[in-house]
Amino acid sequence: MEFHELTERGMVQMQTKSPELTESVTVQGRTESPELTERDMVQRQTESPELTESITVQMQTESSELTERGMVEFLEIDRKELNMPYADTANPDPELTDMWHLNGVMKYPHNIEEAWALGYTGKGITVGVIDTLMQTNHIDLTNMDESSSYDYYNDDDDPNPPDSTMYHGTSVAGIIGATKGNNYCAVGVAYNATLIAIGLLGLSGGNILTDSQQAMALSHMYDTIDIYCNSYGPTGSYSSSSLGSFRQAAYKNNANYGRQGKGNIYVFAAGNGGSIATPNTKSHHTTIYTIGIQSVGYDYVVRYGEIGSSILASAYGGSVFDRSLTSTSTNSGCRDGLRGTSFAAPIAVGIIALALEANNDLTWRDVQHLIVRTSKPYGFKDHYDIENKWQRTGAGLRVHHKMGFGLMNAEAMVKMAIKWKTVPEQLTWQSKVSSPNMTLEERSKAKSKIDVSRDDCPIRHLEHVMATVSFNYSCCRGAVEVYLVSPSGTKVVLLPKRYNDASFTYTESGTFTWTYKVVHLWGENPLGKWKVLLKLNSMIASGRLNDYIQNDTVNDNVTGGSNDYIQNDSVNDNFTGELLIKMVIFRMILLTTTSQTVQYLKIIYP
Repeated sequence: MEFHELTERGMVQMQTKSPELTESVTVQGRTESPELTERDMVQRQTESPELTESITVQMQTESSELTERGMVEFLEIDRKELNMPYADTANPDPELTDMWHLNGVMKYPHNIEEAWALGYTGKGITVGVIDTLMQTNHIDLTNMDESSSYDYYNDDDDPNPPDSTMYHGTSVAGIIGATKGNNYCAVGVAYNATLIAIGLLGLSGGNILTDSQQAMALSHMYDTIDIYCNSYGPTGSYSSSSLGSFRQAAYKNNANYGRQGKGNIYVFAAGNGGSIATPNTKSHHTTIYTIGIQSVGYDYVVRYGEIGSSILASAYGGSVFDRSLTSTSTNSGCRDGLRGTSFAAPIAVGIIALALEANNDLTWRDVQHLIVRTSKPYGFKDHYDIENKWQRTGAGLRVHHKMGFGLMNAEAMVKMAIKWKTVPEQLTWQSKVSSPNMTLEERSKAKSKIDVSRDDCPIRHLEHVMATVSFNYSCCRGAVEVYLVSPSGTKVVLLPKRYNDASFTYTESGTFTWTYKVVHLWGENPLGKWKVLLKLNSMIASGRLNDYIQNDTVNDNVTGGSNDYIQNDSVNDNFTGELLIKMVIFRMILLTTTSQTVQYLKIIYP
């Protein structure tokens, strides 16, 4: 789906280009006036001959530059997705009043007070809290901008909750920006930041949200809001959810035009499904524009921490076994016993706000670079999955399947932000397809190699890798594990085992195709032999690896372009029967410029 920016006359065009799609549509829009209203109501109507009914979707634009009513027509079915807050369901601990995640009493600190001592408290930075409905006039949320807040669940300008039981969003907001010095309840990480409430979840449990509904929330005041905090999402233990075209367009547009062209920063909680779940199959974690944050306990990875290559870093989120967090709650109350990735994500948001105050010229990519470089790979242990250990990447960084590059460090990030020079423009590198077929016998391996020399491939440093893998299964889909191994030998988890998914699909067969975001290879040289590993646990009668796609975003000192090479290597354990492997290899294309500065590659989705 292409997204073309709004022109001076408000022209919008979106067009699908995949001939394989049975619901492929052509989308074209036109404003009826040179300018649109600030909360322009946009009517989207399907005109596909395959559809028997018209579907009308109302959307709102948030740009202050658009001042009069306009109309845009789209031929697109609006997707729905089940979302829920990522709070832990365990009973609260006894009263907890100290801000342990702020004051440095932990074995491994965030060094937030040290960042405050440098003079950075979030002043001048605006954070949009996309969450449940929340109390906007809380006495400990004095920096809440009530007039700019909005409720996208009920489509009105009052994002306050209907009763006191819906506390989640109010608590998340307090972790970020609760008032300091009023002797009440909590202190936010970025206590001088401006908060804007963006109500999206109207129910405390599961919420069915449309793609356009989420896109509007993610684009709310995108030219004003610097960071969006998102502590919700679909489950990752037995299902997968992809981004619809509305959210894809919103992310791309806001990366290019949000924050006066520097790009909005989107932070998402990784989820509370434990080692048998992954953020990799959740819609918002499949795009390069988001930052996935994991939760840790005192000196260990928490039991509810999920596993996956899309997790960039970690923050304290509390645990039932030692300490929990305290924050604001409804009815101007104060709530302790908070734990979950829901409350790790706002700590990360607060730290990013401190860094943006230190250097507000940082782009969305700059922020990701800073997190990778300043997060600390402390000695956190994973007592629940002892196989998950720190490994050193080919770039010399330490990375963990659950913790990403480690615990975020506010002091280090602020200091690096002060001196940081904006990364140069990205370039594009995409692939060409080659498709050999191979058959695996029990406990055998199949390999397909393509060697590309240094002369053929000028790429030297990775940012993101997007890997698409498809396999057929006769039952128990969740028993399939997929790994990617870089030329440097770094092994990352694309798809872990998922017991719930195996149970749900015990009597089902089908094909699973997914594109996985990989950030754990950041900074590595992509030259050499790549491997895709497919591992089947018991109960799988047959499996097939259909497609493999790799797209890389890189930081490179050279311009020019050619190919890259990928090797696919599939491993079959505890398997009786035959495994058919079909591998698709892609030639990567680098688009060059005449610039002599350091260049970056930009992802192109297949």
